[in-house]
Amino acid sequence: MDALPAHFSPEAENSNGQPDAQGVMCSAERRQNARYQSIYRVAKLRLNAQEHFCLVRNISSDGLMLDLYSPCAIGDTVSIDIKFNRTVVGKVVWAEGSGTGVQFDEPIDVYDVLARDHHAVKGWVPRSPRLNLACPARLRLGPTYHRVEICDISQGGVRICFESETQINDQIVLMLDGLPALEGVIRWQQNQNVGIAFNRPIALAALAEWVSQTHSTLLNG
Repeated sequence: MDALPAHFSPEAENSNGQPDAQGVMCSAERRQNARYQSIYRVAKLRLNAQEHFCLVRNISSDGLMLDLYSPCAIGDTVSIDIKFNRTVVGKVVWAEGSGTGVQFDEPIDVYDVLARDHHAVKGWVPRSPRLNLACPARLRLGPTYHRVEICDISQGGVRICFESETQINDQIVLMLDGLPALEGVIRWQQNQNVGIAFNRPIALAALAEWVSQTHSTLLNG
């Protein structure tokens, strides 16, 4: 997730459209070319004290365009986790369908935001964005159904609160109102926290719309 987009080629072209003598771009050239980049990156967005999934389509030093599957209004303040430990803040300046334009409160260095994080802890592996969301669910473990609480969720997995003991690699089926049954496997358990990896990732649009509907349901009781 943190790798450079395809636009940043190791064999960069110079200002005349030809590869430079070293075959790489200097820092200034990279920043020049990174002023407007298509990145198609799933990100976490905070709006009105709620967390949502979004798809960042392109980004510049002044703002970005994204697909947001939740209602928003022009002037809303949002914060977006572009990558691990990097959050940008701005305001919604236009919205049409799921397409949304955000203008940053302060200009950013696009290349710095998109570049691989060399300061990450050794052994750390980037993972898909994960939302904190507490809601009820049902879990089928073997022949038995259990009521559980969702703690957080991503396209690839979920953390639940479950009082019973489980075994690593147990096969499960998770049922959430508004989504098809999700098959998965238990990866870890620590006290009442259980980590589950889905057998198949959830499509972004389906998960993002479910998150929006769940926020609305929880808010309205």
